[in-house]
Amino acid sequence: MYDSVEKVINKMGAQLKRYKERLKDKKAKEAQKASPLKRKAEVSSGNDELEEDDWVE
Repeated sequence: MYDSVEKVINKMGAQLKRYKERLKDKKAKEAQKASPLKRKAEVSSGNDELEEDDWVE
């Protein structure tokens, strides 16, 4: 009996670990999508021509 309980605990631990990794990966992916380099020109004016100093991180 104790062996089967231990197997269930180990399996649930592995599932939880995979779930946490997926969440972490998903959050990292969303953060990368949400914060690409933004343009100052986009906020300050409608100028479509960008210069190198118009990019901010």
